[in-house]
Parts: sequence; structure tokens; C-alpha cells
Amino acid sequence: MKKNKMNSGIKDFINTSIKNTDGLVSIDWILLFSFFIIFFVSYIYVDIISTVRHGVNVWKSIEDGELFNYYSYYLNIPSSALSPPYHYPVYDFPIYIIFAVWNFPLWILERFLHVNIFTNLLCLLYMKLMLILFLFMSAHVLRKICGQLEIAENHAKLAIFLFLSSGFVMSSLFVMTQYDIIMIFFLLIGIYMYLKDNMKYFTLFFSLAISFKLFAFMFFIPLLLLKNKKILSLILYFLASISVTLLFKIPFLFDNGIKGSLSGLIKHMLTSNVFSVGLSGIYLYPTALLSLCIFCYIKKIESSEENCKYSIYIPFLSFSLLFIFTPAYPYWFILLSPFFPIILFQNKKYFQVNLLLDIALSGSMIILQQIHYSWCYGLDVIKPMLLPKIFGAVEMMKRPFNAEQIYLKLFSLIGFGNPNLLLETVFTVCLLFILILNFPKKSSILMNEEITPSLHLLTQFRLLINGGICLLPIMIYILSIIVYGRYK
Repeated sequence: MKKNKMNSGIKDFINTSIKNTDGLVSIDWILLFSFFIIFFVSYIYVDIISTVRHGVNVWKSIEDGELFNYYSYYLNIPSSALSPPYHYPVYDFPIYIIFAVWNFPLWILERFLHVNIFTNLLCLLYMKLMLILFLFMSAHVLRKICGQLEIAENHAKLAIFLFLSSGFVMSSLFVMTQYDIIMIFFLLIGIYMYLKDNMKYFTLFFSLAISFKLFAFMFFIPLLLLKNKKILSLILYFLASISVTLLFKIPFLFDNGIKGSLSGLIKHMLTSNVFSVGLSGIYLYPTALLSLCIFCYIKKIESSEENCKYSIYIPFLSFSLLFIFTPAYPYWFILLSPFFPIILFQNKKYFQVNLLLDIALSGSMIILQQIHYSWCYGLDVIKPMLLPKIFGAVEMMKRPFNAEQIYLKLFSLIGFGNPNLLLETVFTVCLLFILILNFPKKSSILMNEEITPSLHLLTQFRLLINGGICLLPIMIYILSIIVYGRYK
């Protein structure tokens, strides 16, 4: 009797998981958070180590009365084993304020208790916890945006799930522990204010986002031009948008330690792809961005529905152009992730096609990143974390595999010795079709329609694909141990 009841309960659980038509069920969230927990305890990348070091050094510079020489002061501070000396501060100061406030407890541990915060697992996990906090705060703002767009409650929940289960969220935030999510949080608040037609707060939150990274500027201007056509007013908003950045530059004007290498790197990225035309050629991304700005300026929004659609589509388009026309770093692709789920619910006709395209584009791009930027997915990202403490140090492994080796071997079996062009083609074609299929037009937003079992299964499949690809460094580590043994 008990066995029959147990079997019946299992069947009901499986049926509910597969046949649910009202939205997500517990098994979806359990699976998602299982991936998150595994990634959280398993991965860390050197960039966050360096930036935490910079954040802790804010307190050191204050203690020594050297705050306004912060950038040059850093050069005199010894680096940890995980934070090599060439990783000097390259961002504007606001990002270091965020890191300083969050990592104040780590400064206490290092300063007064002499804890090595860069080798202590609990300290490393605490560093990463800030990113998770900003991820879920971003998800909360995204839900408010869905409410402002009058997207149904069950669809808003699914939009949040699709955002959190994005392959680019998993790869950029959890594997490479990048902190663009901080900028995304302020961007999303800015978008929410834009939808509420509150241009002052829209500008305020975008000015904060721009002070963290200049990428925010790339769609602040198109959105501003979409709503405001007055030249003098545009100039004032432009100045306001860079005011926070300029304000925080003033105290460090005479600090000789400012290297400026980040702005030079971004400039190189944005102008590296050139198309031959006329007497010389044109920069592809600046040309595309300028064209978008001109389009936004001449475009007249004629209804609130049209305003809702363009307010989401323009940021997505702006960042899509960045990834199509520049050799962008793998960290930055998370910028696409908040806007795609909302676009899905603004175009019911191609909902399922959009999901399939997203699976293909994120899968192909992350695999390409694992080949081209193999060090971002190598065994170094798990070296300081939990698994080596259980199964053995990475340094002592007899013969470690790497992602690039495995992919090149697999692709060579089907006749692609160098798969980079193939993967980039798949990514670009899929992204272009998403942009084409979802160009704002007169069609009803998904409001109160059911989430079908097939769509639910596709959502689960997307999660498994994204999570599985991002598990690769862990699987390589375990496979290396199984095949070759633990120690040299």
C-alpha cells in the first residue's frame, strides 16, 4: 500500500513537472539553484581577486592618508599569489567603492587577524556573494519592468527564470565571476524609470551605470534620442549622464598611477573591425551605433505600446551590434541576458523559435569562448575553490585536459579542424534572426495565455544545455583524474 502511494506520488511529481501549463514548478528552480550552488563553490577567476584587492586597498589608503593618491598608492602594496602585480586599478573609482564597502569585513580579517583572504575558501565565497546579491536584485528590478509592461504574473516569473538560466549569466557571472552585473542592476533601474517616463531618475541611474563601465553610454544615447528631440535638452542630459564619472575623476587628476589602459583597450575593441569603403574604410561598430542613434532621433513613438517595445528592443539591439561587430571579451555577453526574456513576451508569434535561437546562439558562443579564451575555462578557475580540496590540487595532476583540446578533437572528427568561424557564424545568424523577428511592430504582447508543456520542456532543455556547457571545467578536472590519476 505504501509502495503504491509512493509510486503515485512520484508520478504526480513528474507529471506536474512536465505537464504544468501555468508556469514553473519546484523542479525547475531546484535544478537551476543546484547549478548555481555547484558553480558558486567551484569557480573563481583572477579578475575578481584583483578587484577585491583594489577594494581592500581603499581602506588601506584611507588608513595611511593616501586616498587621493589611490592609484599610485596601490603600486606600493604587495600582491597576493592570486593577484599578480600587473593587475593595477584600471576602472574609475565608483566600482572600487562598491568593492570596498562589501569587502570591509575582509579588510578587518586581513588587517587585524592576519588572515590570507585570497587563499581562505570562506573569504573567496564571500567575495563572490556580492555578485549573487546584485544578480537577484537585478532579477527583482526585471520583474518590476515586466509589471510596468503589463506582462502577466506567470510570464513574469518565467522571464525571471529565463534571465537567471541564461548561458551568459552562468558563464560570465558564475564561471568567470565578472562584475558587469553591478552595472546591469543600475541599467535596469534606469530602464524602469524610462518606462515610467521619469527622465530625471532615468538619467541619474544611467550616470551611475556609466561610472562603472562606459558600455551603459552605448544605449543611453539611443534611448534618449528616441524620446527627446530638442538639441539643447539633449546636450544637458548628455552632460548629466557623464557627471558622476567626471565627479569621481576630479580627486585623482594628479595621481600619476592612473594608467588609462582600460579605455585604450575598449577603444581598440570598438574600432578593430574595419570594412573597406571609399578612400580608406569605416569602423563597423561605430558606424552601426551612429546609424542606430540617427534612427532613434528620427523615429516618432506614436503609442504607449510602441514605447514599451522600443524601450526594450533598443538596448538589446545596441548590445547585439557590439557583439556582432567587435571581438568582444566573453565577460561582456551577460549584457544581452536581461532584455531577451522580455522581448520573448512581446512577440508571441515567434516565442518558441526565439528560445531555440537563444539556445543555439548562447551554446555556440560559449563553446567558441572556451576555445578562443581557454584560460577563462581552464583548471585555474577551480584551483583555489572547493573541488581541489576534496580530490587533489590541480598543480599535482599528472596530465590535465583543457577545454580547447577536447573541442578541437571533437570538431576534427566531423571535418572542422578550426571551428571558430563555424561557431561565430551560428551565433551571428541566430542573433540577427532574433533581431529581425522581434523588430517592434503592431502585435499583441503575451498577456494571459498558457505556457504549454512543450514550451516548458524547451525551457528545461535550455537550462540543461546552458548548465551542462558551463560544467565543462569541472568535468575536465574529474576526467583528468579518472584517466591519468591524481598525482605526478
